[in-house]
Amino acid sequence: MNDKNRKPQIHKTAYVADTVELGDWSKVGAYSRISGNVKIGRAAYITEHVTIGGGQQEFGSLMAGDFLGMWDRSFINTAARVSIGNEVGLGTDTKIYTHGNYLSEIEGFPFQRGPISIGNNVWIPYAVVLPDVRIGDNVVIMAMSCVARDLPSGCLAGGMPIRILEKNAYPEIQDARSVFQSIINDAFFYDIHDISYRDTLLIVGKKTNFYPFSRELIGPATKDTEIVKSLFRRRGIRFRYYDNQGVYTEWD
Repeated sequence: MNDKNRKPQIHKTAYVADTVELGDWSKVGAYSRISGNVKIGRAAYITEHVTIGGGQQEFGSLMAGDFLGMWDRSFINTAARVSIGNEVGLGTDTKIYTHGNYLSEIEGFPFQRGPISIGNNVWIPYAVVLPDVRIGDNVVIMAMSCVARDLPSGCLAGGMPIRILEKNAYPEIQDARSVFQSIINDAFFYDIHDISYRDTLLIVGKKTNFYPFSRELIGPATKDTEIVKSLFRRRGIRFRYYDNQGVYTEWD
């Protein structure tokens, strides 16, 4: 794979400070701004008018894993430390705050500052997360929620203030065959016909195997495999990267 394709793609209207480290295959959209002590893993997808930074950045930082997704106008405040795992999505207008006050603390007005920790496989669409909160792995938060308390792994949560709606809801392993069949049906639209599945893997061009449970993609990269990879992504299934010789690269 061409090294130029691996490098982060930053829109000409976006600002990314020298202190920011973006992983391979990352994209930053128009009018977004990233500043402070920030390190983001591979394949981040950051759309337009996204902000990372703000507050007294000397006290804080952002450390995020692979496949961070941030959609339009989402915001991460780094006045305190923010830690984010792999495959975390922050939907449109989602706000992550590590600091909040405006009026005088010595006159009794509220003051908040504290770190935020978000685990792996978390989806937060159109919601607010307040300072000093820890969110576990495999969590889904409903839209228009206000997260002001810790959330355990595997839960579905929602509300303002937040409450746990279902414990141990995720992951719940499904039969992959129906997903494979829907991807094959969509692939026909792109005139991809050399595609099939067997047990827990989908095969494209008889040479490239997609293993959605282990997130492995083994085999040569072609135009057809890139389309199929995108079809998987639309269903929330993202694969670890490989090169044209099919060399598998483990996540950090």
